[in-house]
Amino acid sequence: MHQTVRLSRQLSHYETFHLNPALFNSNIKAFIQHGQFTKALQLFSVSPLSITNFAFPSLLKASTFLSNLNYGKTLHSTIIQVGLHSDPYITTSLINMYTKCGSFSSAVNVFEEMVTREGFVEDVTLWNSLLDGYLKFGQINEGLAHFNKMQALGVLPDAYSLSILLGALGLKEGKQIHGYIVRHIFKSDPFLETALIGMNSSCSRIMEAWFVFDHLEDKSNVVVWNVMIGGFLENGGWEWSLKLYSLMKAENVKFVSESISSSLSACVYGDVVDFGRQVHCDLIKMAFENNPFVYTSLLSMYGKCQFVEDAENVFRQVLDKGIELWNAMISTFVWNKYSFASFEVYNKMRYNAITPDSFTISNVLSCSSMIGIYNVGRSVHAELVKRPIENSTAVQSALLTMYCKCGSVGDANFILSTMREKDVVAWGSMISGFCQNRKFREALDYFRKMKADGGVRPDSDIMSSVINACTGLENVDSGCMIHGYVIKSGLHHDVYVATSLVDMYSKCGFLGMAERLFSDMHEKNLVAWNSMISSYCRNGLPDQSIKLFSKIIQHGFYPDSVSITSVLTAVSSTAALLNGKIIHGYVVRLEIEI
Repeated sequence: MHQTVRLSRQLSHYETFHLNPALFNSNIKAFIQHGQFTKALQLFSVSPLSITNFAFPSLLKASTFLSNLNYGKTLHSTIIQVGLHSDPYITTSLINMYTKCGSFSSAVNVFEEMVTREGFVEDVTLWNSLLDGYLKFGQINEGLAHFNKMQALGVLPDAYSLSILLGALGLKEGKQIHGYIVRHIFKSDPFLETALIGMNSSCSRIMEAWFVFDHLEDKSNVVVWNVMIGGFLENGGWEWSLKLYSLMKAENVKFVSESISSSLSACVYGDVVDFGRQVHCDLIKMAFENNPFVYTSLLSMYGKCQFVEDAENVFRQVLDKGIELWNAMISTFVWNKYSFASFEVYNKMRYNAITPDSFTISNVLSCSSMIGIYNVGRSVHAELVKRPIENSTAVQSALLTMYCKCGSVGDANFILSTMREKDVVAWGSMISGFCQNRKFREALDYFRKMKADGGVRPDSDIMSSVINACTGLENVDSGCMIHGYVIKSGLHHDVYVATSLVDMYSKCGFLGMAERLFSDMHEKNLVAWNSMISSYCRNGLPDQSIKLFSKIIQHGFYPDSVSITSVLTAVSSTAALLNGKIIHGYVVRLEIEI
């Protein structure tokens, strides 16, 4: 810590005319080693041409950590200017920077320019960096073509090449790669052993993954531990993830940031914040306090476990905040419904010149949706128009949802009309928005448009909204047609869809149909029970309503305010004082607010 303060003081006294190049580059690397990425990049800006080839990869790593593509591009220009663009190590760092900052097309250009310039690239590390990028961006076919091309040109894949493929391919293709490994006698290679564990885990073959892990000759490699911890977590075994974390400590395996991050995620799944606090203490002892990746995971753990004050303390402790940490703080406030606090963080983020990404915008817009603040959402939209970011479907869907929930269906309709790819979330938000604003005919019209569009299969949320639209119109004919569509789609077993159908038929006066649907439900939640109780009350059958209320208790559900309000209506209509007193007892014991 004292060294970082000393370096910061040195930075403020630098003048370009008396720079010592060796000291200059040494201090840049020291800033990066201490997690002071912004200061390292600021120091680079003092005298870009004084940077040596050894410092450029570290600076590119700093840009990657901060997701700062602009600094990365500046570094790239300087690299060309000083004639280091043919250095394979620097080129690999450039490709990694562009890939991780989301500009994969630039990464491809860097590689292709080197191929054009050099004629042949024999360094397998360069080929691997681009292969990794193709697969991370979901371009599987292009990645396989790249893999085949490198072999055709005489560049033999190494263990890392094969591990990248195993990490991205499905079980069928993964088995083929496994066969390649056996044929070419790659034995006891940590990259491949790790990749085999990862492939089996991602294909839900967790016991096969454990078999590979358990039979490893050498378990000193931290990466295999990380993949096994992540594999258990991915397959619902968070307890085993935490057991492995404890075993790692007992075996004195040296932890890396991924070990800590995965274990903190396991704490979230198990809602075991006490274990998370233990991990927090461990990461301080292990000197991870300057690692932004670890602190982002720590903040998220506290936030998702509803310890918001602890999350805020973590946020304040990090001096060099990258986009991921800002997003994690905003997400924490959204997760815990502190909408105004999330807006404050968003404004501070902009004040600190951190460019929001699609994740930031989606979160802020969801806040506007939750509390119905039209002006805030509108201002975010205006900022997007002035300074466009990635025009993702997620951002457009968030805008659409925000306008719908704020009652501005016209604006939402405009957003939908401009979307090139209308996914199920976009259509669902639009149809739900019409229903929320009691524009039931429009909801049905848009459902028909969605079917005519043909690109999206409606989910249970959309079908529930469409059924509710039929209920609002008291149009049982349309409701019956929708019911038929639900059966054909196989959604009639969904508890929310079935409950909406029960509600629709009962409100349209077809109580017998509502009863049959209710009795045929394989799974009944409290909402379904409440709907049927209300149906009996609505159709003048209070005794049936009271009997059904007693069955809620027998089936292990605790009545809520909706259950109580409905059954009290039934009790009042039958003047059943004894039943009223019993229900009053439930209200007192369960502390239900009516």
